[in-house]
Amino acid sequence: MRRKPNYCYLLVLTCMLLMPIAAQAIEWPVFKPFNIEALIHYDQWSRQTDQTNSDEYDLRLGFGIEGDGYWMHPGIVNFFYYLEPTYITSNFTDTSRQTGQKSKDDWSGHALNYSLNLDLLGGTTLPVYATLATRQSLTNNQGSFGRRTETDLKQNSLLLGWKNPYFPLTFKFDMRDNYTVSDPGLDRPKFIRDDLEHIFSIAGKSSKTDLELQYRSMDDRVISRNNDFEQSLANLRHTLPWGTGSTLVSRLHYRNRTGFNPVERFQVDEIARIKHGEYYDSETRYQYNSTTQNITSTTHTGSFRLRHQYYLNLTSVGTLRAEDRRTDDAHKTQEEIGLKFAYQKSDFFGAAINAHIAAEYSINDLDSNAGFHEVFEQPHTVRLTGGVILDDRFIAAETIIVTDATSTIVFSEGIDYEVVQVSNNLTQLFIIPGGQIISGDTILVSYKAVIIPSVEYSALNSTTGFSYRKGWFSLNHYNTKLDYNTISGNGDFLTERRDTTTRMDIQWDMGPTSNQFTAERRYYKNGVFETTTYSLTQALSVSLSPRLMMNLSLTGSQSESELEDTELYLLNLNFLWRPSPYWTIRPVLGVWQRDRTNIPGTASGIENERILSASLNIRWLFRKINLDLNLRHNDRVADDATFVDDNINLNIRRRF
Repeated sequence: MRRKPNYCYLLVLTCMLLMPIAAQAIEWPVFKPFNIEALIHYDQWSRQTDQTNSDEYDLRLGFGIEGDGYWMHPGIVNFFYYLEPTYITSNFTDTSRQTGQKSKDDWSGHALNYSLNLDLLGGTTLPVYATLATRQSLTNNQGSFGRRTETDLKQNSLLLGWKNPYFPLTFKFDMRDNYTVSDPGLDRPKFIRDDLEHIFSIAGKSSKTDLELQYRSMDDRVISRNNDFEQSLANLRHTLPWGTGSTLVSRLHYRNRTGFNPVERFQVDEIARIKHGEYYDSETRYQYNSTTQNITSTTHTGSFRLRHQYYLNLTSVGTLRAEDRRTDDAHKTQEEIGLKFAYQKSDFFGAAINAHIAAEYSINDLDSNAGFHEVFEQPHTVRLTGGVILDDRFIAAETIIVTDATSTIVFSEGIDYEVVQVSNNLTQLFIIPGGQIISGDTILVSYKAVIIPSVEYSALNSTTGFSYRKGWFSLNHYNTKLDYNTISGNGDFLTERRDTTTRMDIQWDMGPTSNQFTAERRYYKNGVFETTTYSLTQALSVSLSPRLMMNLSLTGSQSESELEDTELYLLNLNFLWRPSPYWTIRPVLGVWQRDRTNIPGTASGIENERILSASLNIRWLFRKINLDLNLRHNDRVADDATFVDDNINLNIRRRF
């Protein structure tokens, strides 16, 4: 990463040295004793692929100054500062394995990491206060699967507060300048993030009212992508309590986003919760929602829920719901009735049990023309095998947009995920290892889907669930089933859905040994598309001695469908050894393997990936010296491509 020389820290140090001279003339800030530390950071990488060999090192020498103080009085002006001027030198050499041609790149210069915070009037009785903060950081991280991420982040913020006892308010401004280079390895394209973000926000809260106003803009400076956007957001919530346990909640939400992935949404909610007695309560709700992307959708929803609590164990809930939705190309109405029973007991012959059964029956009338409906930021959690099935059928793949949970980072097809068309006209996203998405992440997916033909139908959605837990054993089972019955029109596009999950956990502790075993089966069906996933996980933790701990984790997952099968295996073995109070040694061995067969749209229909990783972390803390050494090795094979990555990372800090 290239940096222009920055000599601001010289000015700061000069001022600090001149302050005692002028202190007799005017009242200068009081600096408390500060800490100084010397810094040494060394990174070396060696990478081998089928096409190239590359070697790179990065050496940083510097020192850090950390301290705080106040001016006039600790309650009037408080400040904190951290300055880290650094000299950087780096070298990069790339050699072609076919031609032997070399390319080199050397660079040296200065960088300044800093963090400054200033608190004004926070400890006074005045009705206002302020906080100013600025920071800059240059970081280099080694991620999983040999992925490297280098980030240059600059951030400035200003917070103004009003200490109104009835409705305190805060006004905040944030500016973030982010330049990130993410290298997934295996000769795959690098992801570059270069954007400037501004956020203005106002927030207030009282005992009954919450207010949030926000303006956010992002300038994407990657010209080939240009995902600029501006967004205005408003949220207002008011709660009016009355009687005993009864409330009226009013909510208003407005969001207007222009530029990349535009949307305008306006939503109003009115919710009346009434406590009718010791065992009865009800909820009446009305919602109006208007969403405009390229197509405008307007929805009116009304619902009523009556809940009866029988003693402490049995709960019954009855619901009525009606919805009217209009878009440019369709009009749909729905009337629904539902009933749910839930039972729970915390001590049933020493066990805790929970069970529920529910059903919703609805009449639906869809009047549609040829066209599309739009889905905006549909949330999904990435499963262990990396597959995500989108909710709708007949999705236009070219309209799919995938972002992170904050809708800031836009993921790239072919680098972070791939789009696979499966049976029943469904669409699946498959996560690519080494990209920016990992298992367990929440992603937001936007797309367009074809509207099905006009039809009137009934739907029955039933759910059952059961959980049992006693001591070292627990068992959970959940099932959801959705059936359709055509009343009139074309019902060929209505498909049965089913989602069943069964999970068993066994955990026991025997002296210095802790063992946990988990088995899970998930069955998912949507029309003719069916997939079954089996997962087994075992985690073993053994205290071999008072200073040595071993942890072993084994995971196997197999997903089967009529078109594609996926097998995933994970192994992680690590030791934590503390030979003395000053030393910590942690060796880690990891294996990750994923095999896919019968992949649609590929020549061979097979994709195999294996990653072997080994690392050693050594930490030494002695008096004022902090040494952190990391050795990493990644050996990765994807089909016929190979990738070997070795990294040495050394950090030394010496406090004075």
